[in-house]
Amino acid sequence: YCRAHNIALRPHIKTHKIPEIARLQLENGAIGITAAKLGEAELMTDSGVEDILLAYPIVGAQKTSRLVALARRARITVALDSPEAVTGISDSAAHDGMNVGILVEIDVGMRRCGVEDEGAAIRLAQMIRSLPGVTFRGLMFYPGHLLTCKDDRQVQRDMVIAKLQKTQFAFEREGI
Repeated sequence: YCRAHNIALRPHIKTHKIPEIARLQLENGAIGITAAKLGEAELMTDSGVEDILLAYPIVGAQKTSRLVALARRARITVALDSPEAVTGISDSAAHDGMNVGILVEIDVGMRRCGVEDEGAAIRLAQMIRSLPGVTFRGLMFYPGHLLTCKDDRQVQRDMVIAKLQKTQFAFEREGI
């Protein structure tokens, strides 16, 4: 399906956490993998996976140091939603002469993580673009709440689409 629709697949390994399965996913067309935690990403890198998205922010000097060490061995991208997370990653990466890709996460209704609106997303993207050691690679969202709604799924889906379109247009207006 992904090949037929020109979709880049990056499966989340949190359910299996098995390097052999991740390799099979990559051999069958996945462009990389998604991990929840640094330990998972380190395990996958140790087994040869070279492109990893960390789906949750990395915060704190010890974790950002591990992240930068990981970035020496693989193409790493981190999804985040706060200036504090960006600053910490930027400081560690720039200090070590490395670069980490960043996705700004948008909350599309699940209320778990992500910035609230397109203005906050633009401010965070501009911050990322201004800092050393980090590169803005795009936006991320997770509409997990659509999995549990039954009666109003189409309404909820339309709200997600509307928010994404509003964000896209705002980014285009800003030239990002």
